[in-house]
Amino acid sequence: MLSAILWLGLLQLISAMSIPLSFRVFSRMPDRGYAFTKVIGLLIVGFSVWLIGLSQIVTVSRLAVLIAIAILAFVSWIAAGKDYKEIWSTTKANLSLIISIELLFITIFCGMALLRASIPDISHTEQPMDLMFLSSVVASEHFPPIDSWLSGEHVSYYYLGYVFVGSITLLTGIETWVAYNLGLAMFAAMTAVTAFGLTYNLVLLCRGSRESGIFAGIATVFLALLASNLVGVLELFRASGGGDSNFWSSIAIAGLTQSEPSNNWFPTDSAWWWWRASRTIPGAITEFPAFSFLLGDMHPHLMSLAFLLFATSLSIQIYLQQGLLHLSAFKSLWPLLLITSISLGSLIVTNLWDFPVALALIASSILLNAARNERRLQLGKAIVMNENSLLISSTTGPQNNSPMPCVRIFNFSEKGWKFNQKLTAEELGTHSGFGDALAISESLIAVGCSEASKTGIVRVYKKSKEKWIHNATLRPSQNSKATKFGCSVSVDSGVIAVGSEEKVYLFNETEKGWVIFESFPIETNNSEQAVKVSVHNNYLAVGLTTPSSGVLRIYRMARTRWSLSQQFSSSEMGIRQLGGSIAMNDDHVVVAGIGSVAVLKKQKTNWVVSQILYPSNPSESFGESVAIDNTFIVVGANNESNPSSRSGKLFVYELSKNGFWSAHAELSASDTSTNATLGTSVAIANGYASAGAPGQGQGAVYFFQRSLDKWAPAGKIGGPWRLSRALSAIGLLLFSSYVVSSPFLMNFESSAKGIAPLSDLLTRPLHLFFIWGISAFLILPMFVLLLRHSLSRETWSPIRLGVILVASLAPIMLWLQPIYGIPLFTVILLLFGLHQIGYRLPRADEALFAYNPRFTFIVGSLVIIGGLIWNGIISNERGLGGELLAIDRLLVVLPIAILMAIGFYSAWSLAHKDSEHMRHGRFGREALTRWNGFVPIFLIFSISISLIMGAELFHVVDIFGGELKRFNTVFKLYYQSWILLSVIGGVGLWYVSTKWDKRTLTGRTGLTAWLLVLVVIFGGLSYYSFAGISTRTQNHDYFTLNGLSYVSKTAPEEYQLIKWVNQHTNRSSIVLQGSLVPCTASQSGCNDWDPRLGRVASATGRPTVLGWEGHEQQWRTNHALLEERQDDIREIYTTTDPSAAKILISKYGIDYVVISKSELEIYGTKGKEKFKEFGSVVFEGTDLLMYKLD
Repeated sequence: MLSAILWLGLLQLISAMSIPLSFRVFSRMPDRGYAFTKVIGLLIVGFSVWLIGLSQIVTVSRLAVLIAIAILAFVSWIAAGKDYKEIWSTTKANLSLIISIELLFITIFCGMALLRASIPDISHTEQPMDLMFLSSVVASEHFPPIDSWLSGEHVSYYYLGYVFVGSITLLTGIETWVAYNLGLAMFAAMTAVTAFGLTYNLVLLCRGSRESGIFAGIATVFLALLASNLVGVLELFRASGGGDSNFWSSIAIAGLTQSEPSNNWFPTDSAWWWWRASRTIPGAITEFPAFSFLLGDMHPHLMSLAFLLFATSLSIQIYLQQGLLHLSAFKSLWPLLLITSISLGSLIVTNLWDFPVALALIASSILLNAARNERRLQLGKAIVMNENSLLISSTTGPQNNSPMPCVRIFNFSEKGWKFNQKLTAEELGTHSGFGDALAISESLIAVGCSEASKTGIVRVYKKSKEKWIHNATLRPSQNSKATKFGCSVSVDSGVIAVGSEEKVYLFNETEKGWVIFESFPIETNNSEQAVKVSVHNNYLAVGLTTPSSGVLRIYRMARTRWSLSQQFSSSEMGIRQLGGSIAMNDDHVVVAGIGSVAVLKKQKTNWVVSQILYPSNPSESFGESVAIDNTFIVVGANNESNPSSRSGKLFVYELSKNGFWSAHAELSASDTSTNATLGTSVAIANGYASAGAPGQGQGAVYFFQRSLDKWAPAGKIGGPWRLSRALSAIGLLLFSSYVVSSPFLMNFESSAKGIAPLSDLLTRPLHLFFIWGISAFLILPMFVLLLRHSLSRETWSPIRLGVILVASLAPIMLWLQPIYGIPLFTVILLLFGLHQIGYRLPRADEALFAYNPRFTFIVGSLVIIGGLIWNGIISNERGLGGELLAIDRLLVVLPIAILMAIGFYSAWSLAHKDSEHMRHGRFGREALTRWNGFVPIFLIFSISISLIMGAELFHVVDIFGGELKRFNTVFKLYYQSWILLSVIGGVGLWYVSTKWDKRTLTGRTGLTAWLLVLVVIFGGLSYYSFAGISTRTQNHDYFTLNGLSYVSKTAPEEYQLIKWVNQHTNRSSIVLQGSLVPCTASQSGCNDWDPRLGRVASATGRPTVLGWEGHEQQWRTNHALLEERQDDIREIYTTTDPSAAKILISKYGIDYVVISKSELEIYGTKGKEKFKEFGSVVFEGTDLLMYKLD
C-alpha cells in the first residue's frame, strides 16, 4: 500500500500549493475556497500537462508533470499577491473546518482504496477500455494520445480525466494497472470534499452555523456517494421475502419478477443483483455514483463528478462577485476568469455531456449577477423638462465599483426624445451626489452635488450651439457651516436658487461670474429636515419639512431686494410635512405634503390657497413629486398600487374654465415591477408627462402623451442595459471555452447525429418516484417554506414571470411544435428585446379605443399558444385505439416544468431583493443581503430538474435505436441531476431540521418524528452500498491494488509479457495481437467486450492494430477502416507468404507480433512459421511467443 501513501501525499502537496489561488478565486465563499483546493490543483496540473503534450516541445513525461506543478506554484504565487497574511489568518480561523475536510478526504480515499484492493481486477464491463485510455495517455510521447486499440490514430474520446490520473502516474512511476485503482479512490475523495465544500458554503451563505454546514456537508456526501435509489430498498424487501407476484409485476423492473428470500442479510439470487438498480427504467441506464464506484469503471462521467461540482461552486462565486461585468474585471478578477474558462473548457475534454450543464449554471449566474450587482444606478431619481430638453439624473449606488453619476440630456424632436449629451463630474468622485437635484431654463442648467466636498456644490452649465458647457461651480458663502448645499436647485431668468440645510441661496450672474446676492437662513435645528426651492419670475417658494411638521415660505422680490412675503404651515393647511415638493408657474404654486397637495393661486401680489388635491384612494406617497404647466398638474405617488403591484402612479389634474383643478387621469406603466417607485420625480411639457422610476432595474423614465383628451404610454428611457453586458460576458466565456478545448475538438469524432424529439417511450411515474422520490422528500419541504419569500407580493413582477414561463415551457412547446415552436420563441425573444430597450409597439386596444385594457393582447396570445398546443397534441403520437399519448407525456413533464419555473422565478426575485440592499443601503451594506445562498439553491435545483424533464422530451441520436434510443440520454442527464440534487438535498435536510421549534412540545415531538423518519430513510438508502460491497468482496481471496493480479493467476505468461513490454519497448512501439478471441458467443471469435482482447495494449499503452472493434465503431465514423484492419490482421496471421505479410506489417508499422493460444485457435497454425524469417523471438513461454520484427 506504499503506492497509495505516495499517491495521497502528492495530492496533498498539489492541494497545498493551490491554496492561494483558490483563496483568490473563491473570495466570496465563507471557506475562501479551501474545500476546492484538491480540484483546482489537479485541474491546473493536468491541464498544463495536456498543453505541454499538445505543444510537442517537451515529451509527456515526469519532466512535463514537474513543469506543470511549477506552473501551478507560479500562478498561485502571482494570485496571492500581498494577501499572504490574510491567507494565513483565514487558514488559522478555519482550522477546524480544514481538519474536517482533510479527514473526509483521507477517509474516503482510504475507504475506496481498500474497496478496490478487495476487488482490484480490471476484468469486466468496460474496465479494460478505461485502462487502455489511461495507458495510452501515459505511453504517448505527445498529445493527442495515440489510441492503443487503433494504431496510428488518436484517441477519439473524452480523455482529459485520464490525463489527470496519468499525471500522478508519471510522477510517481506507478504502473497504470495500479494507478487505475488509485485513480478511482482519488476521484471518490475529490467528489466527496467538493460536494461537502459546496454544501458547507451554501449553508453559511444562508446564514447557517459552521456546525450546520458540516452536518449538511456530510449528509450531501452520503446522498452523493453512498445512497442508492429506492430500488435498493426494494432489493431489501425482496430478499426478506416480501411481495407477491402481482406486486413485483406491477413494479416492472427487469430482474425483479418475484420474491427471492435470502439466507443472508444481502440478496443471494445473483452475484450481480446490485446491477438492477441501474436499469430502473426499461431501455435506459439509471446509474448513480454509488453504483459507479461499486462497479469500478473509471468512465468520464465518474471522473468529471468533482469537476462538475467545482463548476457549480464557480457559478456561486460568479453570482456573488461584484464588478464582474466591467472591463476592470480582467485585471482585478483574472484568477476567477482564468479558472472559470479552464474549468469549462476542460469539462469538454473530460466529459462533453457535463459542459452544457456547467455552462447553464455559470451563464445563469452571470445573468443573476447582473440582477444582483449591476443595479447600481437610480436613473430617474431626478428629472426636469422644458419645451426643448429633458434632463435625467443617474445617481449612484453604494458599491465600491459603482459608475460615475451623470445627467443625460435629451432633445425633443418630431420622433420623440433623442439623446444629445451626458454630463459628468469625474473629479468629484462616485459618491458626490451629482444629479441629486436638477433645474433647467432656456440657456442654463444647474446640477446639485450635495455630497461633494464637505458642504456640497452646484455645477452650472451654459448652452453653446447644441451642447452644454460647464460654466461655473457654485459654493456656499465662505466660513459657512452649510451642509447638503445643492440638495435642491431652481433656475429662472438668470437667477439660480440653491437649497442647503443651513440657508437658501440666490445667485445672480455678473461680469465677475455668479455671485450670492441674497440668502435666507433656515432657522431650524432639526437634523432630519429637507429643503426644496422653486423660483419663478419674482417669487421664490421654499419648502422646509421635518418628520413632524412642514412650512412653505414665499419670498418676493420688490425692486432689488428679496423679502419674506408669506408663510404657510402644516397645521394651517392640514397637510402633514408640507413642502416636500414644490412647483410654480405664472399663476400657481403647487406644494405637496404627505397624502395631499395644496394649490395656491396668485391674487395680485399674494398667494391664497385655492384647492387641496387628494388621490382617488388615500395614499401617503401621494405628493412625492409635483410638476405644473399652463393647464395640467402632475402628482407622483411612488408607492401607490396599480392592479398588479405597488409600483407607483401618476395623477393628472386639469385646470377647468372655472379655475377648478379636476382629476383628469391616473397613469401607470404596464411593465413596472414591485417597488419600481414610478413617480419619484415628475415633469410636464410639450404635451408629455414624464415620470422617474428609479427603483426598477437600474431605473427608468416613462413618458405619457396627451392624445384625444387621453393620456397614453409613449415609451420609456431605461438605464444601461445590464442584459447586454451579461450576454457579452457569456459569449466571451463560451468563446474562451472553445479556445481551451479546440485542440481536442479538432480531432474528435462523434457518433451522435443530433437531438430529436422523443416518441413512443415514456417513463412511468412510479419509476420516477423510485429514482427521485427521496430527493423530492428532502428538497420540496424547504421550497415550500421559502415560497412565502420568493413568491411574495413584494417580489411580484409580471415581466419576470413571463420570461420565466417562456423559458420553462419552451422545451415542451418545442417538443409539441418542432416546426412552429422555434419561430414562435424567436418572435417572443425579439419582442422582449424591443421592450427592454424601450421601444413600444402600439396595441390593438389603443388603436381601436385609445385605451389599453390589454384584452386583445392577452386573449390573442392565449388563442395562438393554445391553438399550437392543441395542434401539437392531436398531431403527435397516438395509441392503438387512437389515444392522445401526448397528454400522458404532458402529465409527466408539466409538473416538472412548473417546479422549474417556480425555482427560476424564485432565484431571480430573491436576487432582485438582495439588490435593493446593494443599491439603496448605505455604503458597504452587502453584509445585510439575506438570500446569497438561496438564489444559487433555487438555480441549481431548477437546472437539475430541467435535465430530468429534458430526458422525457428529447434524445440524442446515436448508435442506439428502437427501445434503446434514449439509452445514453437518460444515463448522462440523470447522472448529472443526481449529483446536483444531492447537494440541494443536504441543504434541504439542514434547513427543514432548523425549522422545528425545540422550545415547544409540538416542536420537540415533530423534530423527534422527523429524525426517526430520517434514520429510517438513510438506513434504507445505505443498504444497497453495504450489501453490494459485501456481495462484491465475498469471493475474493487476495488483497492488492494490482488490477492485473487476476491475469497473473489465470494467464501468468501473459502477465509476464505485459511487464516485459512495459519495461523493454519504446512507448511508440506497435505490438500486434489478434483482434478476435475465442468465445462461446461466436464460432469465429469475439471482437468486443472481452478483457483478453487487446490486453497487452490496454495494460501498456503500446498500440495494436485493432482492439475492441465494437467500441471503436462507437467512437469513429469510418467503419470501413475497422473492417479493413480486421481483414488485414487475419491475413497477417494466416498467410504463408512472407512477402504478403511484410507488406501489411509495413503498412501498419508493426514492431512486435504476439502469438498465443488465442491467436492460434482463431487464425490457425499455418502462418506461424513465417515470422521466423523476418523476426526473432524476444519473449517465450509455454503457450506464448513474441517476435520482434526486423
